[in-house]
Amino acid sequence: MIFDKNQTEFPSQNHKAVWQCAVQILPKEISLSEKVKGLMDADLFESCRQMREFMLDTLQNIYEDVYYYDINPQSYFRFWFDLIDIARGSGKIIDDCLVISFAKWGNNNTKAGKKKWKAYFLDKIGKSYDDIFSITGIHILKNEDSAEIISSKYPKIFHAMIKFPDILRKNKESISSNNSFYFCDFRKLCPEYEYNKSEKSKKQDIEDSINAMLDEKLKPTILDFIFYLRENKMKPSWTIINAWKGLYYNVPHNLDTLFKIEVDC
Repeated sequence: MIFDKNQTEFPSQNHKAVWQCAVQILPKEISLSEKVKGLMDADLFESCRQMREFMLDTLQNIYEDVYYYDINPQSYFRFWFDLIDIARGSGKIIDDCLVISFAKWGNNNTKAGKKKWKAYFLDKIGKSYDDIFSITGIHILKNEDSAEIISSKYPKIFHAMIKFPDILRKNKESISSNNSFYFCDFRKLCPEYEYNKSEKSKKQDIEDSINAMLDEKLKPTILDFIFYLRENKMKPSWTIINAWKGLYYNVPHNLDTLFKIEVDC
C-alpha cells in the first residue's frame, strides 16, 4: 500500500497512529535522489534503500492487521534505534549480520549488568516483537556472550542504520520520533550534501499537527490554547516526547499516543 499524506479517514485511531509514523518517512525522490546517489558509494546507497523499504514494509504489515500485532510503531522503531545505538560501541557488522557483544556493552561489565541488558532488550522487548520480526525477515540468534541480528529480507539495512546515532548527536537532534532516523533522511549521511533553500527543513505548524493527530473533541480546546499563547507572544510548536510538560492526551485502544505542546517563551 501507499501511505497518502492527504488521507483523512481511518478505520480506527490505531490505524491513524501507524499512518502518522509512515507519512513522516521522506519520499525516495528526496532522500534517495540522484544527487544523494552521486555522493554515496553503491553499497551504502543500497543499504539506505533497504532501510526505507524495511520501515515502510513494517508499517504496512502493522496497519493491515493492527489489532493482531498490537504494536506502537514509534516504540518499535525506538527499539531499533536503541539497539543500533548500543551496537555502535559494543558491536560490529560481519557479513551483513549485526553482532552485539554483551561483554563490551556500556560501562557495567559485571555479569549482572550483562544479564540485565540481555533480558531487557532481547528477551522482554524482543519477544514481544516476534511476529513482526518474522514477517519482515528479522532473526535474532542469542548465546551467552553475544547476539547476532540478521535480516533475511533486507540484508543490508544495518550498514545505514548504524550511522544514524552519530548523525543525530552531531546535528544535535533529539532522540525522539522527530529526527533523521525516523524520517529516513539519508541526505544527512552525505557530508558533502548542500541543501538548497527549498530543502531546508521547516517544522510543521502546530495547527496542522493538531488537525492531523487529535480527534474532534480535543481540537477546539487546544486551538484556543494555541491562540492564547500566540496572543501573549509565545511561540508554540509540537513534539512527541521530550517536551515542556503541557500535555494533552489522545489515547486510542492499546496505543500510548501522546501529543505535547512545547513553548518558546
